[in-house]
Amino acid sequence: MLNNIFGTVWILVGLLVLLRPTSLQNRLRRKSGRALRGVLFAAGLFLSGTLISFGWRYEGGIPKLLLVIGIIGLFKALMMLRGKGMEALLALSAKIPPLVLRIGGACYMAIGIYLLWFKP
Repeated sequence: MLNNIFGTVWILVGLLVLLRPTSLQNRLRRKSGRALRGVLFAAGLFLSGTLISFGWRYEGGIPKLLLVIGIIGLFKALMMLRGKGMEALLALSAKIPPLVLRIGGACYMAIGIYLLWFKP
């Protein structure tokens, strides 16, 4: 059940980024620093939750490695709320070309499809 929810969200976000990368980038530029921290914190929590969920359910070395990466990402997301590296991350995200964002959107969709089709 949790994989279906995570897979659907990954596919929807991938479609949004794939079809409209510049509108997403412009929307992030217009947000204040505090609101953007909240958005990036939520994105970090979601990514970490996906990796932890995947690593927890499946056997093998790669899923357990993803579980560890998810736990590290969870702590990183918590540190990102107050970190000074956030400004550098925001400046870097403003300079990303749309082609790179579209490639990322395609990767998000692939992750979502994988989560929907791969059942324990």
